[in-house]
Amino acid sequence: MNSSIRTGLVDQEQEAVGILSYQTQMVPGLLQTRGYCLAAFDSRYPALGSETAEQ
Repeated sequence: MNSSIRTGLVDQEQEAVGILSYQTQMVPGLLQTRGYCLAAFDSRYPALGSETAEQ
């Protein structure tokens, strides 16, 4: 990314009154259930096993 684009983005960020971020891959922390958290962990780190996920 060239410096003029980067500078423009930094300027816009400084002037912003709010920044929204959307993620389609994960559910925000407050909406996570125990089952969702375990499934997400298991899909990301299957080799570690359920015992590690429980910790």
